[in-house]
Amino acid sequence: MPGRPRRTAKAESAAQTRLDLLEAGASILHDQPAGAIFSQVKASEVARRANRTIGAFYHHWDDQESYHHDLVSYALSAERLSSTSSASNSVMASMASELPMEEIVRRGARTNFEGLRESSFVPLFLTLWGRQASDDHVRQQLKRHYESVTDHLVGVYADFFESQGWDPRPPFTIRDFAVTLTALVEGLTVRWAVDPDAVPLEMRSVQSSMRVERQDDLDAGPWDLFGIVVLALIPSMTVPRIKRDSELWADHEDVRGLVRRLRETWESMVGLSPPAEAPDHTAPESADHCGAEPRRT
Repeated sequence: MPGRPRRTAKAESAAQTRLDLLEAGASILHDQPAGAIFSQVKASEVARRANRTIGAFYHHWDDQESYHHDLVSYALSAERLSSTSSASNSVMASMASELPMEEIVRRGARTNFEGLRESSFVPLFLTLWGRQASDDHVRQQLKRHYESVTDHLVGVYADFFESQGWDPRPPFTIRDFAVTLTALVEGLTVRWAVDPDAVPLEMRSVQSSMRVERQDDLDAGPWDLFGIVVLALIPSMTVPRIKRDSELWADHEDVRGLVRRLRETWESMVGLSPPAEAPDHTAPESADHCGAEPRRT
């Protein structure tokens, strides 16, 4: 019996060593994400950065290739993408505080966008994405990463939809909503990195025109492009929860009902007039021109 605690402590120490070596490799990828990926991740540099011996490295992996294999799984672990959990926590906290829907969206979207812009994950992800076409392991790990992130967000968005009395608008599902928002924020983050002027972080003209009723506990902070687009997507991908036998259901299922709802949402949430309708060219011409002979001068 006295030997068991020593074996447990030894196992814990070995697990920590392995984790430190993987973290060291991930930090190297973060510092040097470009180029022929993994060529810069050498066993000697990993051991040095982890403050471990080269023997410790080869105790856990037979060669650098097997280490690289595990490093991809570790680097793409959804738990390492803190922006997702931060945004989820923001949405859940805002719902618990019973904040207005618009403020829940603004806070959650801004937290997600800020976290992703500050993360070193995106450059690494793009480099790995470039490798996925020729590396099945990388492709499968990217797929696993996305599935894990989506599974997490589906639960959060399901609670959010429930709190607002919404259902997904057919043919969309809550999963479609999660996939769309993930792709949108990643794409905007990439564009912002190279062309920040194209992705406004404070849309002041929209902020000044918002007609949402404010409460004392709201910070009335700025809207960024991501948050505004999320707000615009909601009426396109959701429908108020109503009974199937209600006469309102057909209107919400009909495209004309959707367009009408989008116009109403544009006016009430953003406070701006929707684009003017195109003139009706099918209307009959006035009497001055219909069938009348041209006026002679």
